[in-house]
Amino acid sequence: MKRSRRLVRMVTLDLARFRLGALCGLACLFPVFGPLSGCGGPERPWRPLPEVTDCDAARAVCETVGSGVHVRLRLGPGVRAMHPFPVVLEVPKAHGVVIRFEMPGMDMGKNVYRLDRAAPGRWAGKAILPICLSGRTDWVARVEIERADGRYLAVFPFHVGP
Repeated sequence: MKRSRRLVRMVTLDLARFRLGALCGLACLFPVFGPLSGCGGPERPWRPLPEVTDCDAARAVCETVGSGVHVRLRLGPGVRAMHPFPVVLEVPKAHGVVIRFEMPGMDMGKNVYRLDRAAPGRWAGKAILPICLSGRTDWVARVEIERADGRYLAVFPFHVGP
């Protein structure tokens, strides 16, 4: 009788450990699959700011203002393919800033950089862009800004130098 009770207790403990392990495994997978399944809650949409069309961010400081958000971007000096260049962004009250470099109509791979806070309202980093084998030099910097009042997207065109 003692032996059967001990066996039942061991099986119960093993089953409890298995359940705990399975729950821990699911908890570890949640950050990966949770947002994909909709379990992570609704994500706040990006609010686009007015697109800059008359300024080249590699040659001058460009800015856009909209929804109470003022964004200033400066790339370079010395923006050339395959050479690191500085990125400086000014935006008040931001919690995080990511910049994505894309070439319109061309797949140039993932060129994504998280900028570091350099001072209140000022973000900085370094970036490097690949060479376009077709010879194109037109790029777009898509700046993703996280603030307490929402997520904002600013788009700045620019050209790389020779």
